[in-house]
Amino acid sequence: MLLGTMGLRTTILRMIQITDVDIRCGLLWVREKGRRQRNMILAQPLCEIIEKYLKLLQRKQGPLLISLRGKRISQRALQDIFRKAADATGINKTLHARLFRHTAATHLNRVSGIEITQHILGHSHRANTLKYAHLNPDQYAVYMKQHPFIQMEAP
Repeated sequence: MLLGTMGLRTTILRMIQITDVDIRCGLLWVREKGRRQRNMILAQPLCEIIEKYLKLLQRKQGPLLISLRGKRISQRALQDIFRKAADATGINKTLHARLFRHTAATHLNRVSGIEITQHILGHSHRANTLKYAHLNPDQYAVYMKQHPFIQMEAP
């Protein structure tokens, strides 16, 4: 859910500490590339899921996502989770973490625009965001209806 709604990178997801999550305020502190830190707003459904997870985890500190051995979840374990989910749902083998980031970026761009999408994805440069956020068909349709050459009458 964190990957698909917030567009987090798997490396960032793996590094989240329990103390980085404030369910009461709905905030998540993440450490990005280049030692940058920022906070992100967690939607209420995510807060509820994380709260239930933390009750099951019975820990107050340490990594948020852990393996069966009680250690921080590895990149390989995440890949296995995606592979098993793809097998169980019948989705082809192309299910991977980057797909969640692209999907989140596209949905964010659709409702909020490229600037907010850029901020949420943690990109310094707009061009990086444009690689993820696919064309918003709704905005494109509005633009085409307003285009001056489209408004011209046929001869």
